[in-house]
Amino acid sequence: MFINYLIGRRVGFFEAFRMAKHLFTKDFKNYAKVLGFIFLPINFLTAVVNMFIMDLQSGFDISVILQSPEKLTAFMSSAEYALMNRYSFIVMIIELFFVPLTTIAISILVYNYCYGKTEVPFKNVFVDTISKGSTLIFATIIYILLLSVGFMLLVIPGFIFVIFTSFYIQCIALKNDGPFRCIKSSFKVVGKRWLSIAVKLIGFYFINVIITNGIAIVLGFMATNLFTAAIVTTIASVGQIIYAICVALLFLNIETGGYAIKDKNEIDEFEQ
Repeated sequence: MFINYLIGRRVGFFEAFRMAKHLFTKDFKNYAKVLGFIFLPINFLTAVVNMFIMDLQSGFDISVILQSPEKLTAFMSSAEYALMNRYSFIVMIIELFFVPLTTIAISILVYNYCYGKTEVPFKNVFVDTISKGSTLIFATIIYILLLSVGFMLLVIPGFIFVIFTSFYIQCIALKNDGPFRCIKSSFKVVGKRWLSIAVKLIGFYFINVIITNGIAIVLGFMATNLFTAAIVTTIASVGQIIYAICVALLFLNIETGGYAIKDKNEIDEFEQ
């Protein structure tokens, strides 16, 4: 089983990325379904709401609004400004509570592949993902409240809190933890390894940005309407999938005890 590559040894940054590419390639059909059945509807909904926001913004002349405090006050009291705020709030809700569902689905797929459960139908993965939605919502609310407190204290405590809670979604997906327990479990998973984990997570994030923006730039000419724009954004979400796979592999490496063993020998070829 693929999990054997994660047990008894610490997986390095570049090795985790190679593993992620391997899993994405070998289990491409399931990840394509994540793109089609989860990413695409979310991206299309976001594109629709953003279109309304841009239509409202096109009717504003910022240079005129900023000419005087009176004009700025009148603008902020207008119905258009209130409507734009409502649309922006909807986008925020999508980003906070719907997009993380993709991470849950990807984490479950990584777990299934690592433990040789590749015969599990995607339908089961999808249902399992949706069933964890309510837990995700409450956990995210708790996460935001605690994060706000962290940044109110200072930026550094806030950043450290982000690292310690980096695996709360994986704890929901793979350990079936509740809203409070998933955050507590994430703290336990990170433990004293927070600095090395932070370096890896930041590196994974930059890979995500490079892949996502690269695909978006190359395929940008296709985004001629609302639907094609959602499709381009969905294809570009491959970067987010690779990132989520890397994080799930890191989580499993820690959970199986392998991360505690500083084995420098990296594996170049993976079977299965």
